[in-house]
Amino acid sequence: MNGHDRVRRALGYLEIECRGPFLARFVNLCVSADVPLSDVRPAGDALLVCIPVGAFRRLRPMARATHTRVHIARRGGLLFLWRRLRRRRLLIACAFLSLAVIYHLSGFVWFVDVSGTEMLPVEAVESRLEQAGLYPGAAKSRLDVNAIRSALLLSDLKLAWAAIDISGTRARVRVVEEPSNAARQYLAAPGDIVAGRDGQLVQVLVLAGTPVARVGDVVRRGEPLIAGRPGPPAGGGVRARGVCGARVWYECYREAALRVPRVTYTGRSFTQILISFNGRDIILSGWQKAPFAAYRTSETARHLALWRNIRVPVEVITRRFDECTESWVTRPAAEATAEARAAARQWLGRMIPRDAQVVNESERTITVTPGVVGVRLLVETREDIGRFLPFDPGSRPSAAQGATVRG
Repeated sequence: MNGHDRVRRALGYLEIECRGPFLARFVNLCVSADVPLSDVRPAGDALLVCIPVGAFRRLRPMARATHTRVHIARRGGLLFLWRRLRRRRLLIACAFLSLAVIYHLSGFVWFVDVSGTEMLPVEAVESRLEQAGLYPGAAKSRLDVNAIRSALLLSDLKLAWAAIDISGTRARVRVVEEPSNAARQYLAAPGDIVAGRDGQLVQVLVLAGTPVARVGDVVRRGEPLIAGRPGPPAGGGVRARGVCGARVWYECYREAALRVPRVTYTGRSFTQILISFNGRDIILSGWQKAPFAAYRTSETARHLALWRNIRVPVEVITRRFDECTESWVTRPAAEATAEARAAARQWLGRMIPRDAQVVNESERTITVTPGVVGVRLLVETREDIGRFLPFDPGSRPSAAQGATVRG
């Protein structure tokens, strides 16, 4: 069926039932007369054919010539749908009224989502947005996003940044709070830069402070790299700043067995539906116990809700039992090695920082026992290992006091 036939069928078509001794000749005569036939299929001793509405009268000569009885089995398409709807004017009016109401309601904001708050309550941001004109039920045509954003930033919430995005009937508001006084004091407090990881230094770029370690030194975690000076910032205190690039090594070892269990599903299953209330399960349908010796279960739980966020402490649980057979198979060593390698890479991916640059990677496969294969991965990265450590007033001297630069 080409595109033209689909359009004609969508506008209106007839599904006719043809019965007679020469159905094949009837179809051939219709094709010779350029009568468009589609979806031709047998139905017992009859033949079902779909034709356009205007082609029905053209079948009379072919039907007489082949002694075929033609009966309309079904009518479909927009033409017959419109004929049925014309007698139901109230239904049409309600449909158009519903579309008009939906179109009108789409011009309002019904949901306001606020994200990015940490110490600030979301209700406070929503209150300031409502004062500025953004609230559930506000008309989108009357909203000035730039003015609302400016009013939000100039409010007493002490926001450093805000963005408002209106998509459909939902407004998404993202905010960033200004740092607190404690955070400002921490950012200005003097202190040292120490090693956050073990490694070998390949770069020491000092922006403020005194260098304690040099390129080529092997440092341990917690050792000072750049020393600051204690005291208040206005009284000569120095907050150490700089970049300390280093070579860092990560090692991981994982094992995988050659002989593993394998589960094969037989295709037999049954479903159990139950209600969970106050710690008790009431079975609505299905057996109480699984009729299979070996099986796997999967379940979905759905809470009953009266209205929006009002939930009833009742769960409807649908539990599915699939019968299976378990057997032990010996897989190839390459498959076990790949599994152990993937597990090692997954662990290393969690340990290596995202901004670290991988310089080198080596792998070693070890046969632990005749049935176990191990993989040891060693990854070398280059990353900034410097971590700021503020001074502890009255108890911790500066790293520069009594320290000598190693070289």
